[in-house]
Amino acid sequence: MESDAHGITRHDGLRLVEGLAFLLFYCLTIPAANWLIGHVGSECVPKGPCLIPVLPGVLAPSGVMMVGRRWCSATSCSGASAPASGPARS
Repeated sequence: MESDAHGITRHDGLRLVEGLAFLLFYCLTIPAANWLIGHVGSECVPKGPCLIPVLPGVLAPSGVMMVGRRWCSATSCSGASAPASGPARS
């Protein structure tokens, strides 16, 4: 395999780019969760979080979707996804 002047192969360079992209998107889950808490959910408490149903009769802040996605990203879950939620209802 060919390498550049620093001994980095093309494969290593691709892994570096993928790793940096993963790190960037992983870090962006924090502001995304904060935005979801204030804007997306089936019930929005005045001056409080928007909530989504997670079990019958149990509501959780909508930011939990990003926590699940973040955990899945960190553990390399395959085929798992966060539950879908529509825009907040008035």
